Amino acid sequence: MEPTTRLLHAGDGADPGAHPAVAPIYQTAVFAFPNLDAIAAYYERGEGYLYSRNANPSVRDLERAAADLEGCEDAVATGSGMAALTIGILTVARGGGHVIGCGDLYGGTHALLAQAESFGFTASVVPSADPDAVAAAFTPDTRLVLTELITNPRMRVNDIASLADLAHGHRARLLVDATFATPYHCRPAALGADLVMQSATKFYGGHNDVTAGLVCGRRSLMQPARELAVLLGTTLAPFEAWLCLRGMKTLGLRMRHQSAQALAVAESLAREPRVESVDYPGLPGHPDHALARRQLQNGFGPMLAFTLAGGAAGADRFLRGLKLIRFEPSLGGVTTTVSHAATTSHRLVPPEERARRGIGDGLIRLSVGCEDLDDILTDLRQALAN
Repeated sequence: MEPTTRLLHAGDGADPGAHPAVAPIYQTAVFAFPNLDAIAAYYERGEGYLYSRNANPSVRDLERAAADLEGCEDAVATGSGMAALTIGILTVARGGGHVIGCGDLYGGTHALLAQAESFGFTASVVPSADPDAVAAAFTPDTRLVLTELITNPRMRVNDIASLADLAHGHRARLLVDATFATPYHCRPAALGADLVMQSATKFYGGHNDVTAGLVCGRRSLMQPARELAVLLGTTLAPFEAWLCLRGMKTLGLRMRHQSAQALAVAESLAREPRVESVDYPGLPGHPDHALARRQLQNGFGPMLAFTLAGGAAGADRFLRGLKLIRFEPSLGGVTTTVSHAATTSHRLVPPEERARRGIGDGLIRLSVGCEDLDDILTDLRQALAN
């Protein structure tokens, strides 16, 4: 089936004897057993439901649906995107392993790798995801390469197949944060990624009403990942799982519409004299446009960034001038929002590192929503006039 069809039919319910039109919420913390034999059988099989921190039917519905969409064997749902990232890293690298973070990374990821030793692994951050630059960072202890499919916030596109070949050649794994693309635009597992991570708070949920994360991969990796998530207590609650699963039903429709709108917005902003540059892989002038055309399907995603003249003062005047579009330090909802990376998502990144990445004080990250395109453009233009 095509992605939109798969999404609409995701999560068919954990009970094979029932056929609800919508997967139910198993809003329970614990499950009852009739006798000692039943609970002994649970532990012997290693499957079923005992306590919702361990497993819950609503959460399993979400995990099965996400694994199917990502082209993976299984998935583990967590309480946030950072929890999913942390579980993915620790599953492979805890106990003294070395992690290479390559390319421009989300500020939270950068902060986590900076504290790697306190979590039982070491890390190196390579400025570029170019395979030659990454190859130089390998050590005998390297177990994991970590990258983003489309980077936050500069919208660079990394070559997943090349990085997978490089990691596997050094007997390491590749973990890809695919939040900006979602499986509608790209399935990194099909390109060789061992682990695929999603901040499901964003486009998977899609309505800014749930905080969740997903890490997907082969069962041989997901089993220890699940055990670690249960041990650390990072597993997702049933209601949040149900909200995320409900949001996934329209993921294909939203991404198709929002991606088309983002391209139109990027083209419009590129013509604005008050905008110094626009970062969107769908523009022919983007440095990774050719790679994006090869690696992405169904468009280039709803996210873009642009840099305003006037630095922080210009950005502040622009943000104050917006009437429809809101300044929110997140992304991925049905409404159009903007964020200021230097003071939100990348606040913890040292100023010199932000400067090297091109994250200046005038850079605005834009998550294009589902409003009428003319309304989005009108608000951007009147705010730019300030």
